[in-house]
Amino acid sequence: LYPEGTRQTPKKLAESQEYAKKNDYPVWKHVMLPRHRGFAQAIHALEGVITHVHEITLSYSGWSTKAPSFWDILTTPGKKEHIMHVHLNRVDVKTIPKEEEGMKTWLRESFDRKEELLEYFGKHERFPGDKNLLKDYKLATLVPHLVVWAVFTFSCFSLIF
Repeated sequence: LYPEGTRQTPKKLAESQEYAKKNDYPVWKHVMLPRHRGFAQAIHALEGVITHVHEITLSYSGWSTKAPSFWDILTTPGKKEHIMHVHLNRVDVKTIPKEEEGMKTWLRESFDRKEELLEYFGKHERFPGDKNLLKDYKLATLVPHLVVWAVFTFSCFSLIF
């Protein structure tokens, strides 16, 4: 689930910031304002099925853009080191409020944490506490897995639509 509702572009980030200003919400530089209704619906629909929500924050280094596209990842030559940094926070679903307004607040606080992580990353080229465990892990070893994932995903969507 991507509560932002869309892929981030400079234009969409500016629109999100403008909406946040007009409606007295936090204005972030790195993340867009999440849309809480889909998140709330997913949590309610999966009640009793899931035990945790994973907050995943990604950042990249070595690419020419702030956020490379899937195509960039697959086609970038291996001459320069390209790193995908992942920060994962596992949250027990029992700690998320059940009512919609509480979920809305929880989700905004989650995006506050993402904003802080990305701000830190911008200054330090790593997430806080990052031990760089995968320092020698090269993108080339990831490409076959991404290709399999892409083929599988395309196949599933082809069957559905």
